[in-house]
Amino acid sequence: LEAAAEWDFGGVPVRSGLGRLTFVGGEGDVAVMPRPSQLVACKPGQDDPRITKLETSAAHVTADAANDRVALWSSSRSQLVEADGTTRDLAVAALSALTFCQSGDLAVGTQSGRLKRLTASGEETFDLRVGAAVLAVAQSPVDGHLLVLCADGSLTKVNQAGEIVASHEFSRSVVAQPDVVGDEGAMEGAAAPQSDELFWEKFGKTFQLRATAQGPVLFHGMGRILRLDDQLEVTAEAHLGQELTDVQPLGDGLLATEAQGTAVVLDGQLKKTHRIPLGSRMARVGAGSDGPVIFDADGDCVLLRAADGTVTAKAAVYPEPRALAVSADGARGAVLLDTRLLLFDLR
Repeated sequence: LEAAAEWDFGGVPVRSGLGRLTFVGGEGDVAVMPRPSQLVACKPGQDDPRITKLETSAAHVTADAANDRVALWSSSRSQLVEADGTTRDLAVAALSALTFCQSGDLAVGTQSGRLKRLTASGEETFDLRVGAAVLAVAQSPVDGHLLVLCADGSLTKVNQAGEIVASHEFSRSVVAQPDVVGDEGAMEGAAAPQSDELFWEKFGKTFQLRATAQGPVLFHGMGRILRLDDQLEVTAEAHLGQELTDVQPLGDGLLATEAQGTAVVLDGQLKKTHRIPLGSRMARVGAGSDGPVIFDADGDCVLLRAADGTVTAKAAVYPEPRALAVSADGARGAVLLDTRLLLFDLR
């Protein structure tokens, strides 16, 4: 691997705990938030990054995969940053989740359990009550419906007209029960919750949502993964017995990253196929032209892996990476160092 582009942030290190990194749009642009009130946009072919000073601190960065813009948001305030650096406030209070739709609209969830859809200009198209505080919002790549995960354990599917077309309660379901009885030794003895309600109170907030081409996937930190159909019914499940930090689509299956630094590859039915020793929990998956690829880091090296974990290329970097990102098509990988950003061609 050789860096195809490099940008310097003027010798000012990325603040510890930040360094949020994401690809923006379809041209390979990269956005970095090195400080709570600063957004840096790096564009291939341009030597100098564009720095946008924000009026307020932001906790989250969400990129529009189709258009050259980024949403910077926290519970108290949210802004859109356009390609030219102009900013615009979003009039949504107590924001708790946000995603860009394929049409360019914004879907946002609130702490009061409401789902709102906004046009690119900020006009509200619907405002719907979906449950308790919204933990995550994602758009299904299959039918374009919005998937909304709430803190009460409910998952709701909403169509483009703002109508609920399916819903499912997971707080009293198979998510809890195998953990309660100590499935694969994950929760045994006095530490095991004695009821579904206690389980949900203790572990429910680690529940996360992924929208994949094979249907919605839910997982929580205690290691259970559920694949759902279009009616949000469970079609496959796995319990890995290890704490999970992330789950990403890998071809027709999934790559489940464990807190101990390894990853498990699951097929479309969530059956374990093999285990990969990762160098970092930051590892990201890209589509790739010849199959999925894994962009990883191990100490002062970045690694390109095939789906079976084999290292196909690597490059030495210094110091150790702060964050990694892969473009949606798997063609580019970005590496954030303390004061620099490197862009690699992964093809």
